[in-house]
Amino acid sequence: VRAIIIAGDGRTFPAGADIREFGKPPLAPHLPEICSTIEASEKPVIAAIHGTALGGGLEVAMGAHYRIADAKARMGLPEVLLGVLPGAGGTQRLPRLAGVGHALEMMTTGAPVTADKALALGIIDRIAAGDLLSGAREFASEILEQDLGPRPTSGRHDKLADRDANAAAIKATQERLGKTARGLFAPFRIVECVEAAIEKPIEDGLRVEREK
Repeated sequence: VRAIIIAGDGRTFPAGADIREFGKPPLAPHLPEICSTIEASEKPVIAAIHGTALGGGLEVAMGAHYRIADAKARMGLPEVLLGVLPGAGGTQRLPRLAGVGHALEMMTTGAPVTADKALALGIIDRIAAGDLLSGAREFASEILEQDLGPRPTSGRHDKLADRDANAAAIKATQERLGKTARGLFAPFRIVECVEAAIEKPIEDGLRVEREK
């Protein structure tokens, strides 16, 4: 094995948690550990996304090193619509891929994005021109030929570097939520988690996310 492709069978990539499990004791394997294990792979891991990669599904994809999507795919972190926040690294990895402002917008509104938008934001690396799995295999071959190796999302900091822009995005989000989300719990906790993503190593940020 020189590279690994993670793909969903059937109609969609994983589309999030089964809400029937909410309020019950979590069962192993725990999703945060799965995402961290994927990210720690010593061989490049490519997520091939089709359908609706939502919640934990997108968190799995962000744990991979590279992402390719079908042109019709949609992805997002809609947990806030259920009154909770992403709990498997979403608040830490999405800002590293999409930037603080876009990540806050996606997570505090719960709105998904199209494949085109995800590509523009940096959430995915390319859109498959034809068959998704064939495109993923070609992508894997290119990664190997160029000796690019693993690229953990947790090690990416370029979109967290502009402290002024980050502070402005957080302030704008807090002001918007102060008008539209009074009395709600999850949106404000998401902001706190993103602040941790900016200020702390990912191990500490993940701990903050779980505590919230």
